[in-house]
Amino acid sequence: MTTRTLTVSVLAILLAVSANASDLGNPATPYSGTRVMTSDFGNFTSRVHHVEGKDRVEMDAGGQKMTTIIRHDKGVAWQIIEQANMYMEVPIEQAQRQDFSSKALLEKTEVGKETINGHAATKFKVSFQDEDGSEGQGFIWATEDDIMVKMEAKMLVEGQAVNVEVELLDLVVGPQDDALFEIPEGMQTMSMPGRNFDMSKMPRNRN
Repeated sequence: MTTRTLTVSVLAILLAVSANASDLGNPATPYSGTRVMTSDFGNFTSRVHHVEGKDRVEMDAGGQKMTTIIRHDKGVAWQIIEQANMYMEVPIEQAQRQDFSSKALLEKTEVGKETINGHAATKFKVSFQDEDGSEGQGFIWATEDDIMVKMEAKMLVEGQAVNVEVELLDLVVGPQDDALFEIPEGMQTMSMPGRNFDMSKMPRNRN
């Protein structure tokens, strides 16, 4: 996997962290769906599962299947690389500092009502402040259950201003299997990679 692809993957994961942050609403309603991200880094699609305090993001990145379990209740994210039978644990706050700036929500203003992919949603204009003091703006669309079904924003990724649009497709509200949010048995731990880490050089499971 190239550094560029890894950055896109991490951005998609951290969007899940941001989408369910306390300022934007951590939905109590469990759901699953397909999240499609369009950004200056490229397009990205992931399968997502959510229960309050927990998220699962499944993706194919550079030919490798990667699953991330985001445990807001524990403050960690577990990145699982199935081909290598390995996972790494990353504190959510550390991940945010490394790959896009933690944002302080300055304002959230209701704009109106719209239908997004068949779901009634409220559109909000949001403004936020990055770590360097710069301010940005964007829009989010959320259902009455606080499920974010769309977002348009500009955010900093590794010091670059990146335009990002996210939509949640195939939304299904309902209970999720508890096992989706736990590390599979038999996985070995690995250290957090550096900026130039190339996942294509990792050992693969030959079974």
